[in-house]
Amino acid sequence: MLLADDRIVKTTLADDRRHRSEEEHHDVATDTNPLQDVPQERRSWIYRLFHRGQNRIRQRMESADINNTPNPLSATSMDVNRAPQVLLKQLNESSVDIVVRAWTRSVDYWNVYYEYNERFYNELPRHGISFPFPQMDIHLSHAATDS
Repeated sequence: MLLADDRIVKTTLADDRRHRSEEEHHDVATDTNPLQDVPQERRSWIYRLFHRGQNRIRQRMESADINNTPNPLSATSMDVNRAPQVLLKQLNESSVDIVVRAWTRSVDYWNVYYEYNERFYNELPRHGISFPFPQMDIHLSHAATDS
């Protein structure tokens, strides 16, 4: 179920980013830019404002010393296996707690979280797994009253 979802990281973060960048590169390569064929004098002032100096910025970025720039992702390893996991968390008195862990992008986190909670809630009973609910038994005894 989890491996079929494109929002879930299948192996490592590096592989997932490479896969996503290939998809985005393919999408960008197939898209056509309608302003590409428009002559410079007919482009809007907004287009000129945001695209002026694009080559200059690109040259500065390419000439920057990348080795001395701190890497914000250096604290997390990109090659750690981030495949989805189903783990036994705890054996309680009246339940067996199972944890499902899956890595996804921050943008998709809450959608994935709620969607899979609902899917597990609906799928597990179909396969004979029931959810225990807290209950309390109260026994009343009738005491003889002295009158």
